[in-house]
Amino acid sequence: MPGMRLDFLKNPSQRAATGKSMPLKQVEAVLLYGRPEQRAKVVQKILPNAYALCLSKASHHLLLSILAKCDGLIRVQMLYHLRRKIRDLSFSPVGNTIVQEMLEKLPIQQRREIAEVFVLNAEADEFRRLCEHPFGNHVAQKIMEHPSSREVLEERFVPHISFLAVHPYGQRVVVKYMESTEEGWRAVSRALFGTDEERDVEEGKIALLFQPLDDNMTVSALLRHPLVSVSVKDAICAHLCEYAAEYLNSRKETSAATAAAQAEEDEFPLPDFGYAKLKKDEAKHDFPRHYHAYVTVFGYGDIAQRKEMWESLRSVTGLIERIVSHKTAVAIAVAAFKTLPESQESLWAATTMMPNGTVIDVIQLARDPARTMLLRAMIESCGYLLTADQRKRLAGAAL
Repeated sequence: MPGMRLDFLKNPSQRAATGKSMPLKQVEAVLLYGRPEQRAKVVQKILPNAYALCLSKASHHLLLSILAKCDGLIRVQMLYHLRRKIRDLSFSPVGNTIVQEMLEKLPIQQRREIAEVFVLNAEADEFRRLCEHPFGNHVAQKIMEHPSSREVLEERFVPHISFLAVHPYGQRVVVKYMESTEEGWRAVSRALFGTDEERDVEEGKIALLFQPLDDNMTVSALLRHPLVSVSVKDAICAHLCEYAAEYLNSRKETSAATAAAQAEEDEFPLPDFGYAKLKKDEAKHDFPRHYHAYVTVFGYGDIAQRKEMWESLRSVTGLIERIVSHKTAVAIAVAAFKTLPESQESLWAATTMMPNGTVIDVIQLARDPARTMLLRAMIESCGYLLTADQRKRLAGAAL
């Protein structure tokens, strides 16, 4: 588009706020489909204004298009224009996507330069704060994926593993570190349990991983990793078995006094600069807790761990009935049904029977948001149990 003026690129946020037109689609079309000389002209206008464009939801996709379609030299030039703003962009809800894409597309040396931003002229805990940030943790995960950037920050990351492993955002970086490195599991085991060998693990150290209300991704990663010691996996499994009733049963709602104190506390809340702790209504988050860890035990544990887990669930009165009827916890029942044949009869009986003894029709099972998941698992694993009439009725209801 030879006659198109590109002055609007200088301050896209202001133009978007005032409602002025921005022909961004035309600019992106030139980047994607224009002739080399047209693309070069647009890039020359975009790069000096790259930082402002990165911060705007309306225009940041232009930078993503440049990273996707332009050659390595242009990508390096983009880093040159943004090098002093990498830290700010990493904490930005929009700009962090640009930093992630640069880590993916840039050469090895430039990846190191991005990682060095959090080391050179930075506080000792700068990278830890990046891992804890709701947007910055995505950049930290991307840094962990690539060896060239990871080796720059590994020394500053490892000392904080024990804290980050139970942080709602930091745990994502710990899991990525375990998945992306050959010895990551060893560093995590040493940080959390003091050893990476086949030794007994203290119950207190295991309990710390289950202090957060939400599912801990670190626990699931430890259970999935093939090199983590069996003693650690057994200790986690034993903890889950012991506290199955507490984690999977409904908890009592908070008292009126507690609720009043919470309301008074929240009347004049402090400003949130992106580091505030997560607050959730416990009454709404009462069931289940750590359910994904139970799913992981059935999916990745050995036969002894699966049997122990199943027996612990059966031993709690009414727990199986609650699991098969809850749309979140039913994932535990599905995992047990698929991996442990001994559980199928009991689970199917609990699925097809109401608490008052009434048998649930197969059409009602298919329409129930929780029980339908077990019906599907049953069809996959042992579909021969369905009669011809039930199959016909299900097919007719689907039309």
